[in-house]
Amino acid sequence: MSIRWKIALIVLFSLSVLLRVVWLDADGPTELSYRIWPFSITDEGWWSHNAKIRVLQGTWEDGASFNPMAQCPGHSHLLYVWFSAFGVSLQSMRSLSLFLGVLSILFVYRIFSTMLSKEDTFCAVLLYAFHPLALFLSRVGTNDLPATTFALLALSLATWPGIVAAVMA
Repeated sequence: MSIRWKIALIVLFSLSVLLRVVWLDADGPTELSYRIWPFSITDEGWWSHNAKIRVLQGTWEDGASFNPMAQCPGHSHLLYVWFSAFGVSLQSMRSLSLFLGVLSILFVYRIFSTMLSKEDTFCAVLLYAFHPLALFLSRVGTNDLPATTFALLALSLATWPGIVAAVMA
């Protein structure tokens, strides 16, 4: 890869990260919210409630007083660890999605670099990094981006030369 490609990749990756970081505490337009009455799926408090209760009160929500759909075990535990490290706040909750969004870009690069030319990999990473839905999901504290990131991690490990043989042995 020439120095120009490396510089372009670093600049565009930095711009993608910047788009995710700027105004992290700002609310998006309400028309972006898709709804299942009476709850909004993009209601971040809905998805983080169980982890917030665990950090603030020391116990997990039992499900009797809260919708069990929002008690995704993996996401709740990940948020609990994140809240324990960085405190309970809107920015903290969204920064987990931001971190995982940046990580998912790296996984997309890792996956496609094993299959495509450097230029095609660069295009694939750009399409993912600047896709409006990927940008949106990396700025809200829902469980969509953690699921996407872990799926990309699995694909990244599966395309790693020798890792599948080592695991299966």
